[in-house]
Amino acid sequence: MDTKQKNRIMFGIYILFMAIALITEIVSFSVFENRDHSKKDIADFTSGWVDEDGSEAVLSGISGKYTITNTLPDTETDRMVYIHVKSADISVYIGGRCVYSSVEYDEKFFGKTAGSYFVRVPVHVSDSGSEIRLCIDNPYEDGGGKLTKIYFGTGSDIIMSEVGKMLPGFIVCMFITFLGVLFLVMFIPMWRNKTVGIELLYFALFTINIGMFMLTDSKFLHSIYPDPHFYHMVTEIHMLLIVIPLFLFLNKMYSTCSELMVYCMGLMGIFDFVICYVLNITCTMDYHQSLWITHTTYGVAILFAVIVVVKGMIIDIRAHMYHNIGLLIMCVAAVADIVIIKFSNAFETSFFTRLGVLVYICLEGIQIFMGFFVRYREGMKAKLLSSLAYHDGLTELLNRTSFMEDIEKLDRQRDSGTLIAMFDVNDLKKANDNYGHAVGDKMIVTVADKLKKYLGRYGKCYRIGGDEFVLVTGLTDIAKVEEIRQSILVKNGNTVEFEGKEYPVSMYCGIVQIPEHLRYSEFYSEVYGAIMQDRKRAYEENQ
Repeated sequence: MDTKQKNRIMFGIYILFMAIALITEIVSFSVFENRDHSKKDIADFTSGWVDEDGSEAVLSGISGKYTITNTLPDTETDRMVYIHVKSADISVYIGGRCVYSSVEYDEKFFGKTAGSYFVRVPVHVSDSGSEIRLCIDNPYEDGGGKLTKIYFGTGSDIIMSEVGKMLPGFIVCMFITFLGVLFLVMFIPMWRNKTVGIELLYFALFTINIGMFMLTDSKFLHSIYPDPHFYHMVTEIHMLLIVIPLFLFLNKMYSTCSELMVYCMGLMGIFDFVICYVLNITCTMDYHQSLWITHTTYGVAILFAVIVVVKGMIIDIRAHMYHNIGLLIMCVAAVADIVIIKFSNAFETSFFTRLGVLVYICLEGIQIFMGFFVRYREGMKAKLLSSLAYHDGLTELLNRTSFMEDIEKLDRQRDSGTLIAMFDVNDLKKANDNYGHAVGDKMIVTVADKLKKYLGRYGKCYRIGGDEFVLVTGLTDIAKVEEIRQSILVKNGNTVEFEGKEYPVSMYCGIVQIPEHLRYSEFYSEVYGAIMQDRKRAYEENQ
């Protein structure tokens, strides 16, 4: 096992330890309410409430104005009444005085109520045994007003207990949002390098929007910065932005998502956003009142998503297994939460969607990156084949095919006059015959390395034959090219070592210009003629 493999194993174990530590911290904090239970001061305060007629109060299905009363327990220390309110405004009176009243915001942006929020009412020792009255107002008069939680006890105990319950869901939402941002950041350089297509951007936008929707809907942020109207507005806005990028992504990635589905969901998504937004800012209907439009859009989207899954399984159950399982789980989870919203008094309204989305994004991410690596391997294979087609296998210089195409390109650009230097290895055949092809190959590689090292900055180097190399300079100054030529020929006589023996290496070089009207066969003959002239000149100088 090499060092790189050992480091990977060590890093994998470290990541596992990090995950274990994080899970331990989340679990230990989320079960805060189960530790030192006897020391905690939290009591359920949902019983004992009566309405104005003296009948037992109903805490769900509230429509219009509704007033309920109760008697505060005796207390020796300051306490708190903690109430979770949904789809209603509320005013709280203790002993006849108003101690809390819902803040009214501009309906154009924030709607008629704050949606789902918490009310913290301080109770002093002097309030022991006093009457507490809740004046509830559901302006929608749709029976959707609810009080899902009422606690009485020490404020810090109640808040920490609720934070512990909400923290795991908040972390899941943060993780989903983080993944969306990560996908978006990854998309930019990968798109520029043409490694991935636009589908990663669609998936990133879907993940970010559904993450923001669930992040603000998780209620955890209310305990940090209590501004429920803002969170409600952000939740509803991002809920309108989920469907379109999801179906653009599905259509781009999977043939089972037809163009008709995309156009249909695109039109419904645009209609949903425009109608809901316009109704809200004109104060005709806020997002709560127009939620049925969004739920209708989601219903059609879920139906289409199930069709996509079923078609995919019929065609090839293994082809996109992770995608199909994840999408199906997310659809079932979304349906479960819609049912809970409509027919239940539950505090949590996106629990199943949160888990379903997390599973889907993780499985879909696996599917995406499996496809990415397949494309990457195919791209590398194509790149290798292209490299083999245009590069010499022994020296890794550009080959004869590449030289011919580049020369023709220069001819089309009317780039006549460009100077070309052609080098020929001296006595290569003799070296092959007398010492073996291994020595000849060593000489060729040595020449190629020398050309790349000293001439690479002047232009492209090619190996166009067994012992023939070419430098296309891009220069028209014959004196400069002659200087380049001499810088190489001055090294003639240098030796190459092979298996303990040294062999001399020398070259000849001829210089020609690309003619105005190029014919490759004639041009090659001219280049080779220049080589022979240099060979003859060298022979005469040595006599």
